[in-house]
Amino acid sequence: VGWRWVAALRSITPRNAGMAYNIRHAITVSGGVASLNFDNFLVSSGRQLNVQSPSVAVGTNHSATVTWTDNSGFDPTAISSDVVIVVLLNTAKDAGVVNLTSASREDGTLSMNYPASWAGSTVHAYVFTRDLENTMVSTSTHAGSFSAS
Repeated sequence: VGWRWVAALRSITPRNAGMAYNIRHAITVSGGVASLNFDNFLVSSGRQLNVQSPSVAVGTNHSATVTWTDNSGFDPTAISSDVVIVVLLNTAKDAGVVNLTSASREDGTLSMNYPASWAGSTVHAYVFTRDLENTMVSTSTHAGSFSAS
């Protein structure tokens, strides 16, 4: 998601643009063992201003709550009706959950469910925005992690 502008600059597919970035910036190898730097990992890359100060906390009944500060109007690309997209990533299960449409920049919070089978795993949350026309996205931010219950 959101790698179109990078892909256009390099004449490659958006998927390859994202993979190339993450291989260069988010994966390290030490002693033959690869590891992922979750703060450097990106789900999207774009020119829109992302929400401010996103964070995540574990909720009840296999849910997570993500909060952020509405920064509408701070930049011409930040509009209150922008869609906030949250990705929950569980690398131990090689799985993720994405919420694409249920929160706007002005909402400031989103609760979403994850599978019960994730209990005991570390889950990382990534947040980014897109405009209503789906023509512009922000670069994702690692909102933190939690232990799924």
